[in-house]
Amino acid sequence: APPANQSDIWQNILDPDNDGNYDEPSSADIISNSWGREGDGALPVEGDYNSESKEVDRTVVGGNGKRVVVVFAAGNDHNLGALYRKVDPPATAKNAITVGASAEYKSATNICAHGKGSDPRKLYVMNYSERNTDDGRVKPDILAPGSDITSSVLSNAYISWDGTSMAAPHVSAVAAQLLKQYNLTPYAVKAFLLSGTMNGSRTNNYPNNIDYNQGWGRLDAYRTVFKLSDEYTDSYDTFH
Repeated sequence: APPANQSDIWQNILDPDNDGNYDEPSSADIISNSWGREGDGALPVEGDYNSESKEVDRTVVGGNGKRVVVVFAAGNDHNLGALYRKVDPPATAKNAITVGASAEYKSATNICAHGKGSDPRKLYVMNYSERNTDDGRVKPDILAPGSDITSSVLSNAYISWDGTSMAAPHVSAVAAQLLKQYNLTPYAVKAFLLSGTMNGSRTNNYPNNIDYNQGWGRLDAYRTVFKLSDEYTDSYDTFH
């Protein structure tokens, strides 16, 4: 069960030794999350903007000691039925960067919501990737490869898995590169990531170039960190 005071979760990450120093190396600058609260069918919570989501929003803006980038995996139960299709809280948080899973063009199992393909600009959201919120906001915010992704596991081994938990670290890594190269706020980091996406990964042209199944598109690390940043860093400095 979560602690009675939800802020304790985030304070323990931002200040693990509880000394009030948020500038030391042990204080996180990016928090990448692959967890969420699911309902039991009788009491669905998917898509809800609940107290945990609000605490994430408060954390991003500095409510637990310092401003911090928070990334969340969107969840993997979209294809299990209507009760499970929406994003699990607290990934519904407004200030979080919520990540859905796209197909990976090298994968032999590239079955996504819109078929198979080898063009990385046209690799859409995976069928299992959760999307949408109860209050009608766009979630996920961004897609990243989540199909057949190889990662390390216990016992000094590697394994390939599917899931939004395999997609979210891609976005966290690009966010880390942005923070390394530029002095950006969490809001600017999110803006850079969404502005740098591959436009071709969106299936529809909704208002403001967003897709309510896939957010602003598929992560493009090179464009986000180098091309886009070179063009817009000066303007984003005004957010500090």
